[in-house]
Amino acid sequence: MPEGVMWLWLVCVLVAIVRVNSSIPAIFTFGDSTADVGENNYLPFSSFKANFMPYGINYIPMSGRFSDGRLVGDFLAQYIGLDPAPPLHQPKANFSSGVNFASGGSTIEKITNPYQSIGLSRQTLEFMLFNNISMLNRQQDDVLRRSLFFFSAGSNDIISYATTTNGSSPEAFIKSLVQKEVRLIKKMHGLGARRFLITGAGPIGCTPSVMAYGQAPNNSTCVESVNILAAAFNMALNQTLLDIHQNQRLPNATLLFANPYDLVLGASTNPGSYGFKVGIGACCGQGKLNAEVWCGQGNSTACPTPQDYVYWDGLHPTQAMYQIVAMSFWEGPTNFISPMNLKALNVQIP
Repeated sequence: MPEGVMWLWLVCVLVAIVRVNSSIPAIFTFGDSTADVGENNYLPFSSFKANFMPYGINYIPMSGRFSDGRLVGDFLAQYIGLDPAPPLHQPKANFSSGVNFASGGSTIEKITNPYQSIGLSRQTLEFMLFNNISMLNRQQDDVLRRSLFFFSAGSNDIISYATTTNGSSPEAFIKSLVQKEVRLIKKMHGLGARRFLITGAGPIGCTPSVMAYGQAPNNSTCVESVNILAAAFNMALNQTLLDIHQNQRLPNATLLFANPYDLVLGASTNPGSYGFKVGIGACCGQGKLNAEVWCGQGNSTACPTPQDYVYWDGLHPTQAMYQIVAMSFWEGPTNFISPMNLKALNVQIP
């Protein structure tokens, strides 16, 4: 789709989005800082948090979201007609719209985690414990069967592999990463989940932090080696999910694969075509590409117009970029989400 046509489509979708009659009663979210809505706030051992200014200035200040405002999951909940699900450990939370288990800094692989986040495997275990407790209070089987299980993970694994000495080949690394994520998806299926939204990785080599500290040839060119890893992960994950679907390895399951890579890459390298002014570099931070001093720390500053930027801080997109990604998952064509978009899934009777 030509970029000019792409932007027109995105604007039309944004204007047209309304809440529809939903067949999805709740969203259960698993992943990293692309999906964390404040879980790390309640982890005393975690050093990776966003519960300070200027995080959240355009939505809920200091909520723990790693952006200036809403994340993809927040927008998807809105489109479905649900309130955003609160983090698991939030005191006195109302979990009627689901639970968010995502933890910033988490990984799929069980690797050494400097942030002391809750890894994806542990998140699925926490869901199992939550499910066992709550099943006494509702018709659990029907709720799980109709709910959306949203997975947004893998980026931290890719960054870790790309920036550390590793004995495995890129092919072996990608294969192991996909196998482990799919194993957790199968685990959720065994607990009653049937509707899945699984996202791939964005162009991680275009994030300000990776460019500032990586092997970027200059301040305007993404780190190609990291982007190649992200694209390979997406391709392998998509192919594995297709194989599961075609061979009916998970009975009665719907597996949606959502790929933000091309959309975010396009916005990063050609921001004007997507309504942005700055594609490379962070709105909030300091130093090279505003990524050498972390947002909210030291002498960092935040730009006055985050909506003009693709990236909020060194690693995370702005609310404006997240909204475009969310729209592509909600009502986009199959090059963004397949085998159907989330809007089509939402009107199905499970």
